[in-house]
Amino acid sequence: MNKTEYILMPFSIGHAEGAAGVIRRNLLEVNSKDYPEEVIAAMLKHYSKENLIKLSEKRSFYVIEVAGIVKAVGGLEENSIHTVFVDPNCHGLGLGKLIMKELEALALSKGHRHTTLDASLTAYPFYERIGYMRLKAVESVEFGRAIVMEKVL
Repeated sequence: MNKTEYILMPFSIGHAEGAAGVIRRNLLEVNSKDYPEEVIAAMLKHYSKENLIKLSEKRSFYVIEVAGIVKAVGGLEENSIHTVFVDPNCHGLGLGKLIMKELEALALSKGHRHTTLDASLTAYPFYERIGYMRLKAVESVEFGRAIVMEKVL
């Protein structure tokens, strides 16, 4: 996929359904290999279209569209990165790196010198490859086990 085929843009309410669909596919097709059904069910509820709209009131979300269809989403709240998902059919094409660069640049523009995130077991290797360092492991009923990571910008 070359750069002329995709567009990075700020999230709007009109993106909520497409973003929720990308997240749903990831949770069911990819993350479900690392997490039990009850965690996936809780995450599906948390990342519904309606909840994404509510989250967008406090987070700066971005999406990547290909031919008008949402293929990736990610958000920033203060210096914490959240909700980074890429359509499973687009894994390995650089969309995750592109959204991360945008979120990191946004954090830097707001005066933050580092970003943090809670990486799923599924996404941990990706974040490690782009320079995030492991701080600790955490676990919650809603999100299961995650790795808290940090990157100096």
